[in-house]
Parts: sequence; C-alpha cells; structure tokens
Amino acid sequence: MDKYRKRYMVTSAQMDADFRLSARGIAQLFQDCFASYMATYRCAAFDLRERSMMWIISDFTFGIAGPLPLWGDSMDIELWLPDEPEFKVPCDYRFIRNGRTVIEGTSNWAILDIATRQPVPARSILERQQIICEHAVERRRPRFTFPSVEPQVYEHLTNSSDTDFNSHISNLTYLTVALDALPVEYVKSHCIARIGMRFLHESFLGDRLRVMFAENGTGTDSWSFRMENGRNETCCQACIEFSGSAGASFGSDSEIRKQPTV
Repeated sequence: MDKYRKRYMVTSAQMDADFRLSARGIAQLFQDCFASYMATYRCAAFDLRERSMMWIISDFTFGIAGPLPLWGDSMDIELWLPDEPEFKVPCDYRFIRNGRTVIEGTSNWAILDIATRQPVPARSILERQQIICEHAVERRRPRFTFPSVEPQVYEHLTNSSDTDFNSHISNLTYLTVALDALPVEYVKSHCIARIGMRFLHESFLGDRLRVMFAENGTGTDSWSFRMENGRNETCCQACIEFSGSAGASFGSDSEIRKQPTV
C-alpha cells in the first residue's frame, strides 16, 4: 500500500522573514494535504457539509529536522493513517526535500455533527481508507502541564481573517497568536524545533483570546501556552520548543536562485 503524496512549493504566503517555510506554513500545508487525501474518498470538508457534518482537528505535533525549504523550493508531503479510525482519525505526515525528511509529525482529527457539535464515529464515515502501520514520530503528545509560575499574559481580539470555512477561529490563528505572544527578539534569535497543540473548545469572531504563557524552567527554550476565549473556556493548549540561538539565517542568493529540484 502506498502513502498519499503531493508536491508543494513554498510561496510568499508560507515563508518567514528569513524566506524559509514558516511554522504556520508547515501547519497549513500538512492540513491542506490531509484535505486533498480525504477528497479522494469524497470525505473532504465540502463533501461532509452536504451531510451536515464537519471536520475539526483536535491536536497536532511536528518536529523540524531541517534545513527548512526556502521560498520557491518544491517538496513532497506524504501522509497516511497509521491506525484504524474510531471517533478520532489519526494522520501522520512527512515533508521530504531532495529525498530527505525535513519535517515529520502526527495529528488527530474528528468529525462533528454541525447541528449538535457532537462527535460522529469516524468508522461510520471512513470505510475505505488504507491503514499503514507506521508512525512518523514517537506516539507521544507534548506535556500540556503549565509551569507553577506567574504566567505572562497576552491578548488578541479575533477578526475576520482569523476565521476558517467552519466560521470559527482557525487552529492556525492559535499558532500565530502563541508565537506573537513571545518577545520578538527571542523568536528572531531562536529556531523552532518542535510544536505541539491541542484544541479543546471553539472560539468565534469577536472573541478576545487571553493567552497565558511561561517558560518551562529558566533557560529551557521550552514554552507552555494556555488560551481562553471570552466564556472562561480553555480553547487551546500548546507547547513550543526552540533549539537555541539561530543567528542570521537568511537564504543566500545562490540558494534562492539555484534551487535543486525535488
């Protein structure tokens, strides 16, 4: 059995200030690839909407082995279901550049009834998907425990660009807001090594997200986040690990103008 595989190019919409694939771009692309895979089985979001159901992502984790692709680079994303879906649908994935894995991760998805917002057994919807018993990463989730220190607080008023096609705040927004909460100079001088996110409740246009965050021990380069909506609900938990000082890492002229093919 073959894994689902699709080729992508890094566009300006997915790059960071160093012209490399951003963390948000990683999350955006693997989710687009999952949607494409589901579409081959007529289970994409627009297919489910006709049946009064919707997809949500309940968590994702990815680690960056690097080096990250530059603007204009092509890469392949391969993904597969490593276990039989029950209420949740597991999906693992890899980003492959020049035959080398540069990003790998895992995720869990669920199908909800639009009217009741209750989960629908995925096995009753996904009947023909291939299962490939291989895990891209160790099947562990980040520890979403919050350190016992006084957290820093950051707030974000949601706007129309934060919403997705389900008319709630996109999971990509939570990732962006978490990174925005950290000191700018810290983010500029450190490389992201691993991101884990878990989504617990929906939030909506006009909600003021309250982000509490703290470092998991001095000098650990690991940060925990908890985000609340305006209804005293924790809508998202996250853990972001960095790999220390990055220094200047702009793509060189030769890198960008003479990119090798995949």
